[in-house]
Amino acid sequence: MTKGDTPSPAASPQAATSCARTTTGGSSPKFTGKPLPHLVPTPPSWHYFNAEHFQHELDNIWYREWLCLGRCTDLDETGQYHRFSVGDQRIFVVRSETGELRGFHDTCRHRGSTLCEASRGRFKGNRIVCPYHAWTYALDGKLMHTPWRLPSDDFDTDAFPLLEVSVGEWGGNVFLNLDPDPAESLQGHLGGLPELFENWRLETCVSTFRMRKVVDCNWKIFWENFTECYHCPGIHPELCRIVPRFSQGILRNTDLTPGVQSPSRERLLAEGAVTWSDSGETDLPYFEALSEEEVYIGQTFGVLSPSCFIAAHVDFVRFGHILPIGPEQTEVTIECLFPEQSATLPESQRQPNVEFIERLTLQDLRVCELNQRGMHARPHQHGVLVPQEYYTYAFQQWVHERMSATEAG
Repeated sequence: MTKGDTPSPAASPQAATSCARTTTGGSSPKFTGKPLPHLVPTPPSWHYFNAEHFQHELDNIWYREWLCLGRCTDLDETGQYHRFSVGDQRIFVVRSETGELRGFHDTCRHRGSTLCEASRGRFKGNRIVCPYHAWTYALDGKLMHTPWRLPSDDFDTDAFPLLEVSVGEWGGNVFLNLDPDPAESLQGHLGGLPELFENWRLETCVSTFRMRKVVDCNWKIFWENFTECYHCPGIHPELCRIVPRFSQGILRNTDLTPGVQSPSRERLLAEGAVTWSDSGETDLPYFEALSEEEVYIGQTFGVLSPSCFIAAHVDFVRFGHILPIGPEQTEVTIECLFPEQSATLPESQRQPNVEFIERLTLQDLRVCELNQRGMHARPHQHGVLVPQEYYTYAFQQWVHERMSATEAG
């Protein structure tokens, strides 16, 4: 997946919004936006398939950062739940009786049985009942009942609540942090994204297309592909017609003219194009609150590492989120979000956007799997980044820094 531009370096933990309408969350990579002056080695190949290293990444990144789990629409009603897997951790999120989302490890406090036999559903009677010995919990995690248990003086139901994780909501999306008391708030993690996407009113958008696929690649390969357009001329011919600069394998026009500052208003789309579709045209209404600048630029991107990205256009939003399954498997979900008035129109009017994004996604995921397969060649100790892969370099540095900081701590 391709980002349209790169943000300027942020002077604080909050990422700055660049002239090309791109930003990152508070703890996501910060980027220079300049081509690399020389070739740079990539991380060792074994970082992409070694099980022990993958576990370190889970411990130091995925089990510490805020993660996007997707849209809230399946969790609107009291008692509705959705179970997720992050590495080897099974978590479920449920809408409580007070209306807030709560998240818990999918494990009973008795002897550790899983609680959710289905990946999603609704807890009957608003009670969470262990399928093994029927220990019963309220939707806030409090232990309510332990049927058939013989009494003992040392048993206290208050001592056995479900094991909670941190959960939050923003833009109609669910966020999770496995730490019940995370070092960074969700608001801090979001950084400048709420302001960046304010005019798209994401919380009101409707998802009419969702592609979920288990991809045979390491999670870092997904992001490395996302962060460069060196592959675009050969892999995304349709996209290159809509965003001409991509046909040169670059992210910014100034990549070809080092030392020249990017203009404050740089149109990204081809002449006559207004959105991402084969024709660049749309029959759909624009998001009503967009500014003249947002319409002129044509695409606005945001990233929340390590789990999601948002790419907003005048008539729809591409929303992607990932979860690591194993060293060489990643669950990738891509959705197309539309304003409410567009969601009620005939499907044929949304189809040009959806078909464009579906094809783009499949093109990307194919090369991610090709990349993964080649990593096992014994003589291939590491790869190399060329000058226009500066965004990929920033991502790799972010991973290295997160690993180094947490391991040092």
